[in-house]
Amino acid sequence: MVACEMAYDAMERDDFEGAVRLVEPWAKQGDAQALRYMVILVPLTQGIDATREWVQAAQRNGVTSAMVLFAEILHLEGLFEEALYWYTTAADAEDAGAAAHLGFRAAELGDFAEARRRFAQCLQNATENDATVVAEVRQNLASYGLHDLA
Repeated sequence: MVACEMAYDAMERDDFEGAVRLVEPWAKQGDAQALRYMVILVPLTQGIDATREWVQAAQRNGVTSAMVLFAEILHLEGLFEEALYWYTTAADAEDAGAAAHLGFRAAELGDFAEARRRFAQCLQNATENDATVVAEVRQNLASYGLHDLA
């Protein structure tokens, strides 16, 4: 989409407000790429609170990748509980990457039943675009004693 390409150029110039103006009309129409851009840009221009409107729009439109981006931003900001909510919401909407993240988190906490469930969910919902995530999950299954999922 041309607006997103122009927004990317604006971001390269640190013109985040300009980038928002370019993609916001498309995001309001539910465009997946524009919603992802809004979830990245709005925290930089208007803060986390304003971003929630856009991630909710992404949820309504089934744009799980925007939910995962928001979860990552929240995690970096130390808002772990809300990040977990968005990872879970995306995983339950069949986002393989979010399911993998939750699987790794569960394994780190020693909850191997949950890790098994989330890794299986990741492998079941993975598309060709998730090859990197699937490879990482498969590479780590043995170390968690989950050989049977490989």
